[in-house]
Amino acid sequence: ILNKIDLLPDSTVESQTKAIRALLKKLNPRATVIIPERPKFDGFDVNKIVNTGLFDMEEAKESAGWIAELEKPYHVPETEEYGIGS
Repeated sequence: ILNKIDLLPDSTVESQTKAIRALLKKLNPRATVIIPERPKFDGFDVNKIVNTGLFDMEEAKESAGWIAELEKPYHVPETEEYGIGS
């Protein structure tokens, strides 16, 4: 689920969501990316994400993106890589 997309400047929403989708597909090519239509999950159908049985940890650990990340000598936390702060 891509959360807080509504907080992005309108001019960057498309490029930012495209970049995030690409990253997620590297980590898990079979992942379903969900972007809620309204802010704060207003009216969001939780059945889209709860008890779907879609995630398989063993399969995820074998994906090329996951393996490449684990083989790096140093992991850059997402907070630093993407400038996330509280």
